[in-house]
Amino acid sequence: RYWIRRSARQIQKLRQAMDQRIDDSIGKNSSNIDICFVSSIFGDSEELADQPSDVSNVWIDGDAIGSTDSNMGANNNVAALTFRFFLFTNLENMQVSEGWTKIVKKDLNYRRFITKSRWPKFMGWKEPQLQPCQTIFYFDGHYQPNPHKLHEFPAVAQAIQSSEVGLAQVPHPHKRTAMQEFSRILFKRKDIPTNVE
Repeated sequence: RYWIRRSARQIQKLRQAMDQRIDDSIGKNSSNIDICFVSSIFGDSEELADQPSDVSNVWIDGDAIGSTDSNMGANNNVAALTFRFFLFTNLENMQVSEGWTKIVKKDLNYRRFITKSRWPKFMGWKEPQLQPCQTIFYFDGHYQPNPHKLHEFPAVAQAIQSSEVGLAQVPHPHKRTAMQEFSRILFKRKDIPTNVE
């Protein structure tokens, strides 16, 4: 995993570079999707599983809602970006809001739902529908995206694309170590001891 840390000045430069890239691409026909948001919900039933967030307030007909928000600044190129939301699940009848593209995966060769839910997080880029995605951001299925924060993603996407390994992860807010995370996984019964040892 690659931890990206940037100063405010570096982020501003990355935003300017992204703005220029968007300006250069406006008017060109492209099947590429600039930013894809991916999530996953796997479970025994629609009733017992987490419910996917409502993304209709940030996406409609392929456009980013809120992209003209004044908080995004005068030079707003978010509207020129294409955003998509993909939800991986094993539940065919799970109801999702407008904006989600639901991808049903029943053939993952894992026994535990927690393991299946991690496949989209780390391997979802292999899914054919995600191949046009230039940058993929994963978030938990119940997390509610903020339409007024979309302007922050282009600079992060540019930083990821220009990094040596092309990966980034937000540091854990509680600053737990890897071993503490393993202990918490067992405490929360997210996996069995033999898989954690």
